[in-house]
Amino acid sequence: MKIETLDACALKQASLRLYDIVVASNYIPTHIVAIATGGVFVAQPIVEQVGADAIYIEVSVQRPSTAGKSKLNIKRFLKSLPYVVTDQLRRAEALWLSLRSEREKGSGELPESCRATLDAIARKPETRVLVIDDAVDSGRTLASVLGALRPVPEAGGEVRSAVLTVTRKKPQVWPDFSLFDRVLCRFPWSYDFKA
Repeated sequence: MKIETLDACALKQASLRLYDIVVASNYIPTHIVAIATGGVFVAQPIVEQVGADAIYIEVSVQRPSTAGKSKLNIKRFLKSLPYVVTDQLRRAEALWLSLRSEREKGSGELPESCRATLDAIARKPETRVLVIDDAVDSGRTLASVLGALRPVPEAGGEVRSAVLTVTRKKPQVWPDFSLFDRVLCRFPWSYDFKA
């Protein structure tokens, strides 16, 4: 599996290229929902470009694997390794998580505050929401946010999703727009990213 390292400059360029794909499909959002943490960094250059034409909201959904890595406090160790080693570790982790997620179905739970915010958006008529995240792995995080926005089409609106990369063949939900397919991205906030 290919690994792409995106520093701050490359991340901004990739985010804007992703938004160009969205705009080329004639979808202009009234609301941008960024999934924290990675989606916030992807959304920032897009929000700067869109300006006040769209309402910006951040929602937080943490994957269990991210929480596990935080508890292990392995960031310093990974930063000390060369990319050739961490690339192999990334591939191994992706395979392990892929095998594990095939046995686990369902979507993650949103905090009540996020659910209430998304519910308020979903009830507005003719809303066009763009949900942004950095990556779709299992698809559970994106599925939980999209699930909370299910009422949007009932109110005459639309919901689309955009991510920089889809890392697996069969995620639980496929985004409407993506820049990379089956590419693992190393972002500036990744544990093994070296400045």
